[in-house]
Amino acid sequence: MADQSTPGVAATAIGLLARLRVALGFVFGVLVFILAKPTGTSLLAGMSVAACGVAMRIWAAGHLRKSREVTVAGQYRWVRPTLYA
Repeated sequence: MADQSTPGVAATAIGLLARLRVALGFVFGVLVFILAKPTGTSLLAGMSVAACGVAMRIWAAGHLRKSREVTVAGQYRWVRPTLYA
């Protein structure tokens, strides 16, 4: 019978990946960017979508009063969880 006090290989690997998840995200992000071979058009389209998302987030942040009241101004008039939009 295995000793329950020592973590198994799977638990150790999961713990290591949990600690490295942010660094691995950057590594894989760069790797995907290189392997995807983006064109100028696809980069422009992607940056346009990202800029719209950032603008919506900034607009939403200006109307949000955390833990005070239900927000009904700005984009919260139409969509409650604005990150879904």
